[in-house]
Amino acid sequence: MQQPPLPPAPGAPMPPGPGADPMAPPMSPDGGPDPAAMAQMVQEQDDAMAGAAAAAVPPAAEPLQSNRVESLIDAVAGLAKKVDPNGLDLKTVLAIPPDPETGKTPKKLDALPPQLGTVVLALHDLVVLKLKAEQHAFTPGDLTTNTGILKVSGKIDGMAKDKELVAQLAPPDPAEAPPPPEATGPETGELDQTDQDLMAYA
Repeated sequence: MQQPPLPPAPGAPMPPGPGADPMAPPMSPDGGPDPAAMAQMVQEQDDAMAGAAAAAVPPAAEPLQSNRVESLIDAVAGLAKKVDPNGLDLKTVLAIPPDPETGKTPKKLDALPPQLGTVVLALHDLVVLKLKAEQHAFTPGDLTTNTGILKVSGKIDGMAKDKELVAQLAPPDPAEAPPPPEATGPETGELDQTDQDLMAYA
């Protein structure tokens, strides 16, 4: 004889019932969304996305010289500043993590920092695949060697010098946005023609 399922422990999220949406937020015993379980779900989704992005960067074929990697960071940060002078300082965001033992930047790296590799590949897809600027193309394999990283740095420097491309990448200027339509009627405190006609018969 099959044993009935045990009730959830006090304070544990309620399991979904039959036919429940598996993507629905976890529920607490009082029937509301469980904040801790929801936070864990969001963190797991973020970790999965970060892992998938890092997996797109191929492993290094040789130890990478930190000065070559820094030149790539400089190129990406320089392009970002040209595109949006008020944007994030990517040179700081993408900086090579220091050696935990010495606190200094290591001279060689076993792999390209995942965040840097992800940004570079996303930039390539945007520029080459979406904007069709094929003259700036490179391959993921170029990120696996010191010579290849130098080549990619040159390609990104070329993007920064491409005025048409920079204009395409730049965020829209708020000053050039069309003005919102003017509201009419009671919301502006003025009577429209229909209201004036009605008031004439009041």
